[in-house]
Amino acid sequence: MMESIYPQLKIGDQFILLEKGLTRTEVRALIARDVETFVKSPSYSTIPTDDVKNIGLHLYYQDKDTLIGFEVFRYQNQADVVINGIYLLHTSWPLLGKQLDEEKIPYIINNDGYGITIGNDLVRLYIPDIEEIEEYPVMVDSAYVRLDDDQSMHECEQ
Repeated sequence: MMESIYPQLKIGDQFILLEKGLTRTEVRALIARDVETFVKSPSYSTIPTDDVKNIGLHLYYQDKDTLIGFEVFRYQNQADVVINGIYLLHTSWPLLGKQLDEEKIPYIINNDGYGITIGNDLVRLYIPDIEEIEEYPVMVDSAYVRLDDDQSMHECEQ
């Protein structure tokens, strides 16, 4: 049986385990921060996204306002995504790759050269300069976490 990946959201000193299916109201109570809503792409979705003010966090919902994923942006420097004690946004690449290898967390470098995918598409990291690591360590710009009923650590599919 595969181990499970439970990405945690870290805001300040608080660790928050967000789960698929939480309602918008439940998520906002857990986050306890000011939130604005916006429609990310009117042609793609009519369900508003929550933007947590001054944190760099977007929360994505599906029908009936149930949580399906979240995205954290490094530029605000207020939040992070943590898996097995590994801080995804505040660790440079290739050190992050080494830590994932040590924890036996499967990942692949995406074909587009702009990041990596962890687990069975559970976490996607945007690392725009990943191919430039020969010159300098690069940082993850954002992490998208797709919440799933099955958070097991499957091998990555190419």
